[in-house]
Amino acid sequence: MSRLDQIMEVDDAAVESTPTNSKTSSGRIDSIMESDYEEAEVKSVEPEDNKLKSEVTPSSGDVKKEEKKEDKKEEKEEKKEEKKDKKEEEKKEAEKKKYKYKVDGQEIEEELTDEEVNSAISGRKAIEKRFAEINREKTNLKKEKESFQKDYEYVKNEMMELKQSFDSVIGDFKKTGVVNKNPVDGMYNLLDKMGLDVKEYDKALFYHFVPEVAKFLDMDDTGREAFLLRKDNEWYQKERDKLTKKEQETSEYRSKLEQENSLKRQNGISEEQFSELKDELETKFGLENLNTEQVIQWSKERPSYARAENIAKLVPGTDIIKVARILLEFPETTDEWMLEQLGYKEAKEKQVMDQIKDKIPAKNFKGNAQDADDEDDELFKNFRRR
Repeated sequence: MSRLDQIMEVDDAAVESTPTNSKTSSGRIDSIMESDYEEAEVKSVEPEDNKLKSEVTPSSGDVKKEEKKEDKKEEKEEKKEEKKDKKEEEKKEAEKKKYKYKVDGQEIEEELTDEEVNSAISGRKAIEKRFAEINREKTNLKKEKESFQKDYEYVKNEMMELKQSFDSVIGDFKKTGVVNKNPVDGMYNLLDKMGLDVKEYDKALFYHFVPEVAKFLDMDDTGREAFLLRKDNEWYQKERDKLTKKEQETSEYRSKLEQENSLKRQNGISEEQFSELKDELETKFGLENLNTEQVIQWSKERPSYARAENIAKLVPGTDIIKVARILLEFPETTDEWMLEQLGYKEAKEKQVMDQIKDKIPAKNFKGNAQDADDEDDELFKNFRRR
C-alpha cells in the first residue's frame, strides 16, 4: 500500500470516528483556504501595481535618459542624411564629363553633367525650331511683299495708261477743237479690266446725253454759245467751291494750331516737351489720337504719377494709379505718410529682423526647444529696445 492510500484511509477513519467535529474542521479549512487565496491574490497584484506606477510616473532621470537617447537617434539620422547628401553630391560631381566646343572660332573646354548636356541640347533644338519658324515667316512675308509689289505696279501702269488716254483727248481737243477719237475709250478699257459690263455702261451713257444733245440741236447759234458758256461756268463753280473748301480747312487748321500753341505757352510747355509727353502717353499707356488738352493734362499729372511709381518700388503690389490719384487730389500728402499707410515701416522691420536672424550663429543649446525660442525672443526684444 502506498503512502497516498494510507493517508486517504486515515482521513476516512477520522471522518467516521468524529462526526461531531466535521463541521468545525471543514469551516476551519475553508477559512484557511480563503485566507491563503487572499494572500496569494494580494501577492500577485502588488507587483503589477508597482509596475504600472513606475510606468505612469517615471523619474526625472529616466526622462533625461530617454531624451538623450532620442537626441542621439536624431543626431545619428542627421549624420546619415548628411552622408547620403555628400555621397549624392560626390556622385553628381563624378558624373561630370569634359566637353570641348567652339564659340566664335575659340575652343572652350567645360565639365558638364548629363542633365546639363540634355538641357543644352533641348534648348538648342528649341532655338533651331524658333529660327525655322522665323525663316518660314520671313519667306511668307517676302512672297506677300512680292505679290503686293506686282499688284501695285500693275495698278500703277493701268492708271498711267488711263491718264495718258484722257490727256491725249483733252490736249487734241484744246488744240484743234475737234474730237478725233472716242473720248471715253479709256473709261471703257478700265471698266473692262475691272470686269464690269461695258456694253450696258455705254447704253446708260448714251441715254443720259440724248436729251441734252436734242436740246442742243434745237438751239440756234446764240443758244448753243450760251449753253456751252453755262457748262463752263458750272465747272468753274465746282473748281471754285473746291478751292473755297480747301481754304476753309486750311484756315480752321491754322486757327486750331494757334490755339494749341497758345495753350502750350500758357502752361510753359515747349514743342520738344510736348512731343516727349505725347510719345510717353502713346508708348507707355498705348493711347492714340491724343489732343493737346490731354497732353497738357498729363504734364500736370505726371509728377504725381512719378511719385507713385517711386512709392510702389518700395512697397511691392501697390496700385500706382490709385496712389497717383490720391497724391494729385491731396498735394500736401507726403511720401512718408503714404508709405506708412501702405505698411512700409512694418515690412522693413520684418525684413531687417529676418536678416539679423539669419546672421545670428546657431548655439548648442542643451535645454528643450521652448527654452531656445524664449531665449531668441528675449534677444530680439533687447535689440529692439536699443
